[in-house]
Amino acid sequence: MTPTTMSPTGTTPTTSHPVARRAASLNTARVASSIKESITIGRGIDVTVSCPPYVPTEVGRTFTCTATAANGKTTIFSVTIEDRGGGVRFTSE
Repeated sequence: MTPTTMSPTGTTPTTSHPVARRAASLNTARVASSIKESITIGRGIDVTVSCPPYVPTEVGRTFTCTATAANGKTTIFSVTIEDRGGGVRFTSE
């Protein structure tokens, strides 16, 4: 599958603590939606997509999401964060 770049998704603000601070989290629900849309439009297949609930927005960080078709077939997508605004690129493995 051709790599796909998604427009910046923004970040989810987190609460800070004087001692420990959690990095901003990528909006992975939007990443899942973008992968689903790409498969639906590109292949005409309806799928559900799951991504981790918390991924720090760090340029270069890679994580995986899983697309599952109605027949149970799964496809793993490698997702790479491309910029601090939350833009990502994803490809199927």
